[in-house]
Amino acid sequence: MNKPDKKGQIVKFHSPLPDEDPNQKFEVLDIHFDVDNPRADIKAIETGLQFPPINTVPVEDLEVIEG
Repeated sequence: MNKPDKKGQIVKFHSPLPDEDPNQKFEVLDIHFDVDNPRADIKAIETGLQFPPINTVPVEDLEVIEG
């Protein structure tokens, strides 16, 4: 599993919750490595929403989508 390490990468949750879409993709907007638990600001993509939600999640919960 390849964890994100820079802005612009496309990621997904490696273990989505049961009520979450396992195929939902996100764009990494920013990564914070200067804290005890590195985290990433991510924005949902391909949602059809004009203003998709932005969330901050632990980097360890994400994996980079190759290609």
